Amino acid sequence: MSSAYLRTACFLNMSANERIEIFMRHRTLRLAWVYKTFLGWLSLPFSTTALALTVIYIIVIYNAIKQRRVSRKCYVLLLNRAIGDALACICAIFLAGYVLLSEEPSRDIVSILDLFFVASFWSAMISYVSLSLMKLYAVARPFQYRRMVTMKRCIYMMIASWVVFLFMVAYALTSMALVLIPTLNEWSGCKRETCLVVMYRSRSVLTSTVYFLTIFTFFITVFFIRRAQRFVDSFNRKRDRKDQVQSKTRFPLWKLALNVGTFGFLNAFYVIWGLVLLIHTDKCFWQRNVAEMFRLLGLIRITLVIRIILDPIFSFITDFQVASVFGTTSGHPVNFHDFVTLAKSIDRALYEKLAVFETHRRQKEDALPKAVKKFIQDRRSEINDWFVEGMCNQSAFLRSLKLIDSDISAMTEADKAALFHYYPHIKTLLENPHYKKFVANPADNQDELEPILQK
Repeated sequence: MSSAYLRTACFLNMSANERIEIFMRHRTLRLAWVYKTFLGWLSLPFSTTALALTVIYIIVIYNAIKQRRVSRKCYVLLLNRAIGDALACICAIFLAGYVLLSEEPSRDIVSILDLFFVASFWSAMISYVSLSLMKLYAVARPFQYRRMVTMKRCIYMMIASWVVFLFMVAYALTSMALVLIPTLNEWSGCKRETCLVVMYRSRSVLTSTVYFLTIFTFFITVFFIRRAQRFVDSFNRKRDRKDQVQSKTRFPLWKLALNVGTFGFLNAFYVIWGLVLLIHTDKCFWQRNVAEMFRLLGLIRITLVIRIILDPIFSFITDFQVASVFGTTSGHPVNFHDFVTLAKSIDRALYEKLAVFETHRRQKEDALPKAVKKFIQDRRSEINDWFVEGMCNQSAFLRSLKLIDSDISAMTEADKAALFHYYPHIKTLLENPHYKKFVANPADNQDELEPILQK
């Protein structure tokens, strides 16, 4: 030690062992501060927020699948990804709790909890690449897609993601056991810079492969979508300009680009981190700079958790079906105004048309008689009762049909005229002979419903 730095000569005669002891003590205190700051206080608010949003997202997606409001094959993989994200958040919260409650957190325990955090992302990684490959197959081989991509095979993909999770955990724990358990260490001769470095490098190779495969699949998917778009446009050359513009929006890419872009950008830091460690030839570099490496790793972990936070938010905003189920689950059903607001951030021209339509519709409804407005609100409120847990509630649907006739019969002639002027198809329904026959005796004439619905 330099006497100029210490301003004293009392430590000049220290032995090498004493110097090493002071160095190790200083590094332990430094590492404990890094753990508490970057894996504890900084990580905890992000992890708890991500866990809350992910749990809500899991409930909403589960209800959407159960009610058959969404494609089960795609959304079951999204559900699988969310479960993996929730497990990662739980591991991060446990790790934060441990480092904050421990006076001097054990590096070995931190490493074990961190490996569960990293392994939890493999369900998400496999789900991402599976979804990307499914979308690619859907646009590349649309006629074979329904036959080849089945719900059963999607379940197999989910199982495969958790098999990979268990493999990553078992592989990492085995490598750590060969280093940390004295008897196994004596048998294997493993050190941190040998067995653990090999494990980290192999994990980095696998992570980078899956990451770049997902990005590559996205660009190939874009290529096939563009090719399909040109194919469709070739049939529209004789149409007017307005129809051609509408046909160009038939293959929207913004939602796919948003999902893959979020994954690609926020996971890029972790992939770069793994590639740098993979390329670095000094096996002792991590051991010599362990505090700085964990500080950098703590910041990179935050980007992974931010991706978990953004995924449900983007889904609730951009996926109208999921937003509708979320509104129903939370007691605030999504209405037409929410759809208009969503269009504002997607297509300005569409938003302006929808806003004009909404304003015009509201003005017309405000001018209707009170009885007519109540009739319209009652019918709209009954729609949610037609489907319960994905199954058609026939009694609720029949009740709505009968109430149409009874409520209109109770109106005055002026109210009826206003209703028929606003909704001409209501008058058409009342004049339908099948509807008249059904209303006369609903119990014995339910077969008359099919001709009504066909019209």
